[in-house]
Amino acid sequence: MRRYNGKFSESKRDESDLTRKSTQLSASGGCDRAIRKSSPPVKTWANVTILYYLTGYWHCTVVWEYVAPLCFLTLDRITMKYDIVLTLLLCASQVTAQAATPCLDDVDACLADFRNRLIDNNYFWYGKSRYPECGGSFFCINDRSDLTSVMARVLVTNDSSSLQAAVSNIQVLNVTFLQRATKYFACDMTIQVPAETPTTIDPLQPTLLPQILIQHQPQVTWTPRTSQTLYTFIFYDTSYFFLHSFFVNCNGGSLDGCEVVRPWLGTSPVFLINSPYIFMVVRPWLGTSPVFLINSPYIFMVFEQKSRVPIAIAQQATQETAAEGLIGSTSPSGVFYISVLTEKLNAYLNTNVQFANIMEMYSDPYGSFRLTNFFNTVDQCPLFYSQLPAFHSAVRLMQVQNPKWSSPAFGFSQLAVAPFLTSITVNVHVTYDTEDFSEEACCKQFQLTRGTHMVSALDTRPVWAAVTRHAPRVFLSPVQLMGPGAGRNGIAALLYTLVAVDLTPALTSNTTGTNLTVHWLVVNIFGSDFATGLELVPYSAPTPTNANEPISLMFLLLAHSTPVDPRTLKLLCPEEPMMCQLRVSDLISVMGLEDIAGVNWVQVEEDGYSIKRQYTEMGKSEQEVCKGRDGYAQPCPAQQPGSAIGQFGLGYPYLTAQCTAVVLALYYFGAEL
Repeated sequence: MRRYNGKFSESKRDESDLTRKSTQLSASGGCDRAIRKSSPPVKTWANVTILYYLTGYWHCTVVWEYVAPLCFLTLDRITMKYDIVLTLLLCASQVTAQAATPCLDDVDACLADFRNRLIDNNYFWYGKSRYPECGGSFFCINDRSDLTSVMARVLVTNDSSSLQAAVSNIQVLNVTFLQRATKYFACDMTIQVPAETPTTIDPLQPTLLPQILIQHQPQVTWTPRTSQTLYTFIFYDTSYFFLHSFFVNCNGGSLDGCEVVRPWLGTSPVFLINSPYIFMVVRPWLGTSPVFLINSPYIFMVFEQKSRVPIAIAQQATQETAAEGLIGSTSPSGVFYISVLTEKLNAYLNTNVQFANIMEMYSDPYGSFRLTNFFNTVDQCPLFYSQLPAFHSAVRLMQVQNPKWSSPAFGFSQLAVAPFLTSITVNVHVTYDTEDFSEEACCKQFQLTRGTHMVSALDTRPVWAAVTRHAPRVFLSPVQLMGPGAGRNGIAALLYTLVAVDLTPALTSNTTGTNLTVHWLVVNIFGSDFATGLELVPYSAPTPTNANEPISLMFLLLAHSTPVDPRTLKLLCPEEPMMCQLRVSDLISVMGLEDIAGVNWVQVEEDGYSIKRQYTEMGKSEQEVCKGRDGYAQPCPAQQPGSAIGQFGLGYPYLTAQCTAVVLALYYFGAEL
């Protein structure tokens, strides 16, 4: 198994897994570590870069530029080849107004900066100068846009003297996350997450954390005033005024032995913005909840108690605070004000925060999985697809006019994620169903066992060409599941066109405006009902002709307000539609297509099916295609080792059947023999 020191690592492709693809995602490290090791001290950090793995080396490419790259690694053009390893969403840089001493290096030196950050009115996405960038979007819910700093949202006040007093004695809370090995299914693929080294939160040098890392309760410690002093811990979403965790009666300077008012349930991102979280001690661990593509700031806080808090009293205060927050709130979950909760419990605890820490978290496939399946709010996977370096490159090479990228500065504080297409409203699910298949090509027998392959742009591993030999099933689902105009009704009255093109020539030459082969064109799809579309170019299977260069087949969904006239295809492809080659920009302009509404792609590599097809359907001779291939001779030897593709197989159907029968007999009847 290959393992890379980065955000993403990948195991060797297992041909037998056609039904589910498996990817390893590292929860922390990668470019952030590379930056820390190789970057010189700077007062202002800028630039957002994307990290990818190509031909044995890590690379960074600048997505948009403010000053200079942070990752001092080799720059290279973005491609979609097999040996690129996806690093979800980032190698993110920091954008800070001034130098700050990392708290992990020197706690005393960092305290002043940390306390100032807690009352900074412009630092996070809901700040005075940043919130207007959200543009009133449903995904930028802000019940109190007048509260623009972390502590103002905790105390629900803008009184400067009160805020200064509240942070004057705050100490840094120690928070460390441990990543356990796990796997989950999201974005139409199985993602494996390996165990990671501990990640300690530094409030002044924060690392953007993925959702999956926050699923288990962290280690939280502080220095108690005395061995008998009790404390309350709270974990709070300052973006959406949501209480995630609440513990009381903590003794000994840690969460061990605390009484739980709300248990830890994991994270559930709501937006793709950096949202600051604060750690306080008052409720059990619930995790975080960002929902769009803005990094979410959270705060961890610890309060000193005057006496033991009766658990029933804490539960009642929590319920009352939540109920009161539903009145007049624009958020579906209401607002939970910490100041109201602490006031209800002021007989038992001091209302001043004693220890605190801040972290930011970005959404990842795990967060999208929870949002889609548990909260039914938004499906972020298509937005992730549009953030990938390969797609940014594809949009440029296809010369798509005026793509609606998110603003580089949108919703970010000191950390950022790659731009995504704000025009994407549909998830394009592509599924290939494969029957048993065998083929002899170049004196070698190839076999494919029936299975199902779900396409995900997050999976960089190619599939065999035989898997894609028949037209896939396409299912369209909305990205926005909650709110005005959400769900299937939100896209029901719209028209879409799906085009599948081979991007390989453009990517290989890195040339804009290249004519691309159209493998499928379906126009006038009404809403989410793909069956209503009119097929102008029938599906044709991609046929890789180079064993070392898979084909990149992209499914592009384009919205349009008026129906496409089928006759316009003649203007683009005067010859037989099956041989249609065109520039995507011409397709969009001639047919009156508009924004990119959805995207997905798959990489297809050479196999026996594509090899045989080259000399039976594409005008090449068998000798031309097979010369130099392992095992090829004329005439073919009596037996050649085969390649088994699919769930099982030995390369010889009869032998495989015999072995299978023996294994099954031993399994079912062995106990009686």
